[in-house]
Amino acid sequence: MCLLAFQWKEHPDYPLILVANREESFKRPASRLHYWKDEPDILAGRDLKGMGTWLGMTVAGKISAVTNEPFTPFEPIEPVISRGNLVREYLSGEEKPVPYGLKLKETRQHFNGYQLLFGDLSQLFVYQNSTGHFKKLAPGSHTLSNAPSQDMLPKNRRANELLTNHICSHAHLKPQELAALFHDTEPAENFSSLTRFLPEEEARKASAIFVEGDHFGTVSTAVILVDTEGKTQFLERKYNQKGMFHDTLLEWNLGETSDKKPDLFN
Repeated sequence: MCLLAFQWKEHPDYPLILVANREESFKRPASRLHYWKDEPDILAGRDLKGMGTWLGMTVAGKISAVTNEPFTPFEPIEPVISRGNLVREYLSGEEKPVPYGLKLKETRQHFNGYQLLFGDLSQLFVYQNSTGHFKKLAPGSHTLSNAPSQDMLPKNRRANELLTNHICSHAHLKPQELAALFHDTEPAENFSSLTRFLPEEEARKASAIFVEGDHFGTVSTAVILVDTEGKTQFLERKYNQKGMFHDTLLEWNLGETSDKKPDLFN
């Protein structure tokens, strides 16, 4: 997962509105969004190499997502663990966010650089292992991506702008329309902040919200939409190298028991 933009406890009708793009190699195997067979309360796609996930939610409303952070001198120590396991561990565990954040500090050196979003509709936190920084988010608009200085990235500002403008101009939100917002392939006019880490042409491509490429690029867009009645919509739009996509949409009410779930196991 490389870019998330979300509004939390800000909209009068939707306590959570989240849109996220995942950038990855097209060859890395991953299953579509589904209820996990081994963890039936988790709804997420799945990385079939590391067996974790980049973004997921539980039936009860716990949520977590991870972005990598390659632009840092931080070096992990062996054994190096897949970052997707952090999302899986939080969603499947019983720990509250604060104790889990303290646990992340203890294991931080066994992961490549990451930022982890985790919590639920009542509280959200972000942990950054390269610095050990752990913070509780305030209600409002937020973005998270794979660079250490979030506020300086033009794609973060653009993503927040697109999401905010759409929300302000639409009384009723639809996951498919929100997903379409993040199919924005225009490079940012100012991508100089990325040239500290990437060659100029690569920085130009990476500055777009939707990254195009033959081997590496945006492989999926996810939308999570929760209204004040607890109705939850989770959309995953998966792309191939040609830009063709397939949608999976799961809908449920928060707290729904396992025996009410549709048969969507992979």
